[in-house]
Amino acid sequence: MVLRAFRRHTTHFGVVAFRALCVIIAIYTFAFAQPTEAQAVTVTRDMGGSVMGRYLEISRMRALGTRVRIEGRCMSACTMYLGLASTCVSPKATLGFHGPRKLGRMNSMADTPAVNLMAAHYPPAIRSWFLESGQHVPGNRVVLVSGRQLIEMGVPQC
Repeated sequence: MVLRAFRRHTTHFGVVAFRALCVIIAIYTFAFAQPTEAQAVTVTRDMGGSVMGRYLEISRMRALGTRVRIEGRCMSACTMYLGLASTCVSPKATLGFHGPRKLGRMNSMADTPAVNLMAAHYPPAIRSWFLESGQHVPGNRVVLVSGRQLIEMGVPQC
């Protein structure tokens, strides 16, 4: 019984320590990152990933002045690139939206910090749509939106 409680405690401590280490590394990286010449990234096939990981990546890209061209498939957390002022979308691109998932499952709460973090990276028209309906996509489904539709909603065209 004591061993079980000890394992639970050390596991929780390990998770907290890991998260704290990630925050320290992120702060160190951003505090000492020296912007160099603006770079360009072309997205042709990005299936998404961690919302927090993408947030940190976009923060660094913003500091460096990186331009993003979305020309192909951009799914899930990849859609957060729309939060960069230097992002443009090809009419032939396809972006996939859904609410945040944890370990492949939908979050049980509709209004989570991850939802708000994602929505904050969208232009106003897309943000409204995402908060009203896009985040509530059930199961492992994704709503596909064409680059042409996003351009009509105000995203700059490449």
